[in-house]
Amino acid sequence: MSSRRDLDFARLEQLLQEERRNRQEADERAGQERRRAEEADERAEQERRRAEDEQQNRCFETSGEQVWTVVGKYPAVEIMSQKQDHISTFIVYSFTPQNSSGWTPLHQAVFMGASHQQISRLIQQFGALRLLRTSWTDSSELPYRRMTAAEIARELGYTDLFTLLAPTIYHCVPYDVLATLQEHFHGLIRLQLHQLPQELANLRLPELVVLTELRVPLMWFPLKPAVTGSPRGYMYRLDRRELLVKSFRIGDPGNIKLFRISEAGLMEIEEAIVFNI
Repeated sequence: MSSRRDLDFARLEQLLQEERRNRQEADERAGQERRRAEEADERAEQERRRAEDEQQNRCFETSGEQVWTVVGKYPAVEIMSQKQDHISTFIVYSFTPQNSSGWTPLHQAVFMGASHQQISRLIQQFGALRLLRTSWTDSSELPYRRMTAAEIARELGYTDLFTLLAPTIYHCVPYDVLATLQEHFHGLIRLQLHQLPQELANLRLPELVVLTELRVPLMWFPLKPAVTGSPRGYMYRLDRRELLVKSFRIGDPGNIKLFRISEAGLMEIEEAIVFNI
């Protein structure tokens, strides 16, 4: 009788061990399934982000030039440039109300204490422009309204960023000449958009000083297209002490015009000859 009871207990213990093993294996399988599901979710999130980045980095070709438009994710202002084949070109500068802060990702990164490596990546990989100034700042935090990222770093004592944020000037055009060219360029935009006052009111017009820190001083100022897929706006390029401007579909949807701007004023031309290659 005792022997039979011992056998029953042994069999019961064996069954309990098998049950524990089965439960453990089931838990391991569930854990693996959960990890696979998490990995799938992570891949899906990466794919979603990649799709967003591709959508934000839209490329189109105009007159044989490859034009990159990179839209920043910051609500204050959408400004960024893109490097392609060692050429830094084009800025998203429009669709920004004139009363916006003008804070770019570079301004915000410096203000929030980003690392030297992160700031360097913004400049070297994404082409953040160092000469751009804010439109306004909080007077309780910074002393001036219009500040470059370098000025913000200096005010906050980020001495390790001073050299990194110092712009390299490739085109030494006197400030007063740039100011005159910019005045004529803005005048052209206002003239061509005078029948669209609401659109004009919502634009932050481009500052030409940033052209001087680009190896190829070429930019694209986009406007909202009248027809989907048809670029509309201004391509402009510094040419020594003059500015070449090509307007696309302003007024007439098929209208494309060329202008050369000098200190003396604005002249419409038939063909652009660029001396500053």
